[in-house]
Amino acid sequence: MIDCNKMVKINGKTVSLRKGFKRKVLATLVTGFFLGIGYGIFNQSSLGSDYEGTHEVRIEEMGQTLWDIAKRECPDEDTRKVIYDIEQENPGLEPGRLHLEDVVEVPNYN
Repeated sequence: MIDCNKMVKINGKTVSLRKGFKRKVLATLVTGFFLGIGYGIFNQSSLGSDYEGTHEVRIEEMGQTLWDIAKRECPDEDTRKVIYDIEQENPGLEPGRLHLEDVVEVPNYN
């Protein structure tokens, strides 16, 4: 671990490692905060809700997953987005616990 109170020689000058340390940490945190907010805003705007209604899909095979359903039912859409929308349309659905004859509401995309 680096001792921040330590004095070191850089280019012939004695400098404290603490000098500017707080400012750099603060700048890093502020930058990370705004990047995180920006990512959240743009990421949310790219998710879901550009579909009209839903249709029912019945689980007919053991081991079938939401990924399988999304790929088969909406091949032209981003599979992650379809899964997100399926989860929004089916509150209480446990993706890891799909059973034979379960019915899943799948979005109809334009």
